[in-house]
Amino acid sequence: MLRLQGYPVTFNDGYQLQESLGLDGPNPAVSLGAVYEHQLDLLKDQLPATLADQVQAELEAEAPAALAAIVAAVIERQLQRRLQDTRGPGRRGEARRAHAAVAPRT
Repeated sequence: MLRLQGYPVTFNDGYQLQESLGLDGPNPAVSLGAVYEHQLDLLKDQLPATLADQVQAELEAEAPAALAAIVAAVIERQLQRRLQDTRGPGRRGEARRAHAAVAPRT
């Protein structure tokens, strides 16, 4: 099917293709922690040990706050979507008209 759509598929093993496309569902090895550990391993392979240690220490200091900010942003987006979904298409126009009616004219 992918070849028919113009994608070059060069896998000889169907299981390898299935795994690479994530057709088996979520892979527990691709959890946030696993990705973080993989990135640290790559970091250690690419940088001198002292620099890698310094970068890791800084990451460990900054990562919790950065992750908390991402979580807060995702929660806010989801709440906004829920709010829009509960309003429905007809109510959005009503809300705009009501806002325009009370907005001061300049």
